[in-house]
Amino acid sequence: MITRIAIIGAGEIAPYHIQAVQKIGVEIVGICATPDSENARKIGIEHRIRIFSNLDDLISSKVADGFIICVNSKNSVEIVKKLGPLGFPILLEKPGAISSQSLKELQEFSHLLTIGYNRRFYESVKAFQKLAPGSGIVEINIGESSKYGAKEDMITSVLTNSVHILDLIGFLLGDFDFINPRLDRNAQCFLAELIFENVHLAGTIKIFFQTPVNSQLKLYSGSEVHELRPIEVFSRFNSFDVEEPTLIQPLRKYHPSWNGQQPSQVVSTSETKPGFVDQLANFISGEFGPKSTGCSLEDAITALARAELIAEAISQEFRKDETLG
Repeated sequence: MITRIAIIGAGEIAPYHIQAVQKIGVEIVGICATPDSENARKIGIEHRIRIFSNLDDLISSKVADGFIICVNSKNSVEIVKKLGPLGFPILLEKPGAISSQSLKELQEFSHLLTIGYNRRFYESVKAFQKLAPGSGIVEINIGESSKYGAKEDMITSVLTNSVHILDLIGFLLGDFDFINPRLDRNAQCFLAELIFENVHLAGTIKIFFQTPVNSQLKLYSGSEVHELRPIEVFSRFNSFDVEEPTLIQPLRKYHPSWNGQQPSQVVSTSETKPGFVDQLANFISGEFGPKSTGCSLEDAITALARAELIAEAISQEFRKDETLG
């Protein structure tokens, strides 16, 4: 059981981790960042947390029995390699590294690691996991803010943001592969068919760039529809109530319902960043491995490898232009 946490990194996500730690009531014994970090200074003053400007000093102080690493993914692997041999549990912000190959360098510490895919802990995701059937047609749409045509931005958004949804697909629906992954220039989106280890599932995935699309995961199973749209909201319905047209309202309206009632719905609400408190509770309890809700290192490697396949499909399409040029 972890009782004293140190946070490594003082970027924009660090305050959310601090908020979650304080919500649970575990002691924060230090924050470690570069010597010139104004964020670390502010956090230290506001929360009365000891500031370390050197990782070696934090380690030698022996004040912590658990660590949260929320630094740039370019630096996270080397930090884990320093902490791992000490045997302390580590919550590592997703995606955890700049490549799946880099993540594989941490496999000897897999028993200590939880990767911070917090959406696994959304109330909506828990409801989908509990209520959705294990068969049907899956439709996944991901909205990215990066501009279509800006190749590097598109790839970065896939590797750092779309990877969240790729992890959720595997977590909720099991192992899967892409069929014919490609970038569609006309639709300005990535798309692929999905084949699942569960032969009772099949589906499609689309990633839209700079398009106002909520990320969603929808499962059609018989007369039922189970969906996360957006991911923070779970809904299910199996019928429509029809509102016939009138002189005042001449358009026929269709209202989705569940067994003739309002659609069954679960909304993720939280005083903190959704999923962070439950993720932290899972982490400090020492629940690691395949039976844990928390993301294992192996799952994180798989999710990032899938994101890399999408990134390669994007790169291949842009290489055609370079060849023609």
